[in-house]
Amino acid sequence: MSAIALASPEKDAVFTVENDARQNIKDKKFDAFQKMLATDFHGVYASEINKADKEVAGIQALDVKSTVLLSTQIAAPDPSRTNATSNDSK
Repeated sequence: MSAIALASPEKDAVFTVENDARQNIKDKKFDAFQKMLATDFHGVYASEINKADKEVAGIQALDVKSTVLLSTQIAAPDPSRTNATSNDSK
């Protein structure tokens, strides 16, 4: 399912969660950020794949002043999962 095929309220909800996660990172609320991650979370990057604990450790090392979501794509492979990918500016 592409982002275009998602109903607007579903898409808006995903963007809200993504923005909340980014705000938690900016505000250094790492416990709140970790609680937002699925128990089977995997962050996929060109250089590695992170599970939740490694993702949070990496996020804690950042000094994020602001973020902007660019080119975000949302896919829902099944009703219990949503994948969001984006290029972002820090």
